[in-house]
Amino acid sequence: MREHKEKLPLHIKILIVSAFLMNAGTFMVSPFLVVYLSINLKFTPIEVGTIISANLICGRALPIVTGLLGDRISHRLTLFIGIAIRAFGFIGYGLFTDFWGLVFASALTGIGGAFYDPSVTSIFATQDSKNRKRIFTYLNQALNAGAVLGPLFAALLLGIDATTPFIISGLVLVCIFVTLFMFNKHFITQTTTTNVLKSIKEIIGNKAYLKYISAMMLFWAMFAQLTISIPIHVFNITQSEKYISFIFIANGITGLIFMFFLRKYFEKHEALNLIKIGMLICAASFILIPLTQSLVWLVLIIVVFTLGETLILPSSDMAVADYSQGNNTGGYFGLFEISFAGGTLIGNYIGMWLMEMNSIYPWIIYCGITCFTCWLISRLNTKQNVISLNMEKETGV
Repeated sequence: MREHKEKLPLHIKILIVSAFLMNAGTFMVSPFLVVYLSINLKFTPIEVGTIISANLICGRALPIVTGLLGDRISHRLTLFIGIAIRAFGFIGYGLFTDFWGLVFASALTGIGGAFYDPSVTSIFATQDSKNRKRIFTYLNQALNAGAVLGPLFAALLLGIDATTPFIISGLVLVCIFVTLFMFNKHFITQTTTTNVLKSIKEIIGNKAYLKYISAMMLFWAMFAQLTISIPIHVFNITQSEKYISFIFIANGITGLIFMFFLRKYFEKHEALNLIKIGMLICAASFILIPLTQSLVWLVLIIVVFTLGETLILPSSDMAVADYSQGNNTGGYFGLFEISFAGGTLIGNYIGMWLMEMNSIYPWIIYCGITCFTCWLISRLNTKQNVISLNMEKETGV
């Protein structure tokens, strides 16, 4: 007998669509921003790096602050603040041509993301357990669709003017703001009056959660190789930059397709178990990459890697929701964002350093670290986390 699935609320569906448009807007901007700044506006590499870094620093360092703020004033409010600020940032890219104006626009873009990301995940995390798993799989699919379609939209808009993708991306966010505001009364999350320092102490005191994000930081360092070591490997075997895009197209499209077939597994299995399976698949992908110096082979391995990635990304958010148990959810997701940023930063440096070897050894190391991370994850259990937290509350420890 076919199991009846409860339909997702309309406001949740619209919020998922907003995530798609948000990511599409991001990928309408990010792939072309460096070229626009360096070629069109003639900025030096240091100036371009500074402008880009303003977005990254604000977007990755602030979510712990904005997440805790949302836990107190409502994630409904911080959601709209984030969309509005990010819209101004995108439009600023198209309006400003001076260095400091673009640094300001870049910072606004990052700050907007720092408000939006913990807010939307916190709203999703407040849904019941069954729906929550489905929602996070739809969210992953929406983000993948945005990553694939965003650059295509931008390529079409570039035919009009170099600044058009930036302006249109900002206007899309304005439309998202207006649409979501019509449903704003539905975006209700639990708020707390607990002192911020006490909330931070509670989050940091959740040892099981700290072990989880520490283990995931290692994986994020390996996941960063998708944008560091793998593009370098593509260039090494083809001696051309133009084939690098094949990797991201394959990654985005297959990720979108895999989610259609994997959704039921997310609903039936524990998040940590899916993460472990995904990591084993990613580890196998790393060790298979150098077997032959062929672009076709690499694209096939990227498809396998994407299967592991598709299992890990939504599950990692589900695990955060499980660890938070509905308390200080924004703070939990904010700290998770910091672990992602830290892991990515480490992975960027490790990848650049190891790929100077131009040998099989980097891939062996990536495989080994991913397997080790899988072992660390296998020692964790979100249910044990709930039991230990309840015991602490009962004993007052």
